[in-house]
Amino acid sequence: MTLNNETQMQYAREAAEALNKILGDSIRGAAAIEVQKNGTVLAGIKVDPKEGNVSPTVYVDAYMEKNMTPAECAETIAQDIEKMLDTGKVLVNELPDFGNFDAIKELVQPVLASTANPEYLKDKAYKAFEDLAITYRIPVLEQGSVRVTNQMLERWGKTIDELHEAAVANLAKEAKTPKTMLATMIEMMGPEVEDMLPPEGDEKQYVITNTQGTLGAAQILNSHILDEVAAKNGWENVMILPSSIHECLLLRDPGEDMHRSFINMVREVNETQVSPEERLSDNVYIYNTKTKEYRAVDDDFRYREQENDEIEHE
Repeated sequence: MTLNNETQMQYAREAAEALNKILGDSIRGAAAIEVQKNGTVLAGIKVDPKEGNVSPTVYVDAYMEKNMTPAECAETIAQDIEKMLDTGKVLVNELPDFGNFDAIKELVQPVLASTANPEYLKDKAYKAFEDLAITYRIPVLEQGSVRVTNQMLERWGKTIDELHEAAVANLAKEAKTPKTMLATMIEMMGPEVEDMLPPEGDEKQYVITNTQGTLGAAQILNSHILDEVAAKNGWENVMILPSSIHECLLLRDPGEDMHRSFINMVREVNETQVSPEERLSDNVYIYNTKTKEYRAVDDDFRYREQENDEIEHE
């Protein structure tokens, strides 16, 4: 059995080589390995310490998802390796049973993905969400994750709706209370910059993500958080701006007259500040706190523009 993507193993080999150079004589060695369990193949780096019989394996998926180079991956692992060895966790032996849905039911998480790359979605189990796709991942301890495939779903004998229900139920475990843009910038840059930033005013924007800040855009599916932010600010509808696969912005729906301006803003930011691999969509979305329904704003514009064209041609 081979990996679905040989690129993962090549990445692991390059990262292992870099890790050996960084750690040198402090370990026996690091090597790229394939780990097979219940039909799933993972690419990892196994680290053999000089003392003890614990050989941690770090899976490379998470590093690749963060667009780290193999060298950056090796540097991160080197910083964490002492802590990982101290925990005594043999990561390979602690993989969940991927062949048993009950074993992963409380672990699986939803991940928002763009539909611009159908090849990526080809073998993935996913559910349509407006113009986006909801895919699913199973975290593997420290850094790794396994994407749920159609083959895994078939093996479990579960429907996509059953998988989705389990994944959305787990969102609360990784939920992070949204902070305003100002609070987020102060957290990132330090309290000394507060006086240099403009005041927020009445129209606040909130950053929504997960506790790790990685692949956290799916927290917009957590309607409880959206309802709490809306109630706190007296909003009837919430506008969602898809910043990236990692986070989104929440703000009061300013009404249809302003929708086009926000769509243009999202498109400009995507083109100038967000890497293609991390883009979600050029659309913006509205969450209705009463009906608990989502809709893509751009669909409304396309419909109205088409309707106007038909009227003009009559």
